[in-house]
Amino acid sequence: MLSARGNPEVGLPLVDRLIKERNYNEAILVLAEYMTEHPEDFDGAQRRVRRIITMREGYNEQALELLDVIANEPTNDAKKLDMITSLESMEKNPNERTQNFIRNTKEAAQFTYYRARFDEIMDEGFALIEQGEYARAGFKFSEGYSFYKTEFDEEASPALVTEVNSRLGRLSMLLTGYQTLQAEVDAAAANAELQVREKNFSEIDASLS
Repeated sequence: MLSARGNPEVGLPLVDRLIKERNYNEAILVLAEYMTEHPEDFDGAQRRVRRIITMREGYNEQALELLDVIANEPTNDAKKLDMITSLESMEKNPNERTQNFIRNTKEAAQFTYYRARFDEIMDEGFALIEQGEYARAGFKFSEGYSFYKTEFDEEASPALVTEVNSRLGRLSMLLTGYQTLQAEVDAAAANAELQVREKNFSEIDASLS
């Protein structure tokens, strides 16, 4: 039978894996059970407790910084989202109250930020159309597909995510193809205009044949 020291799914090896996965709450529960069953290995358990405390301190400091931004920079939604992303990467399963706070703050910041970004993308895209930069306009408009993409990937079925990613990839290929075609057409039009100015009509006929 494998001992708690050798089995990767029990005892300290399991604690180490949970810490690596940033699942600190579960790691603490496993540690408590391990310390009860193996009081002789107090030092090994204590080292892991200190690691969790250190990581939690970093998380708490980042959370306090987020609260400061909410209080003093209420319209800086981009900064809020960056800090929330950092918090989400620091701990997998915080307590329920913290999860609710992060989720509500994130939803509010995303709505405001994405709305502002949507307006910017539309304005920049239409400006490119007015300049005749149709391919660049297409790429600009496609930036909007990134909104809520991470949340969609996490919540939708794998089959639907695969289908959507395939279509987004297809769209990117079409835009790239159109960009190449537009460059060729623009070059041909510029050459034709040059030949007209120089009254080189035979060259124009040759290019059109």
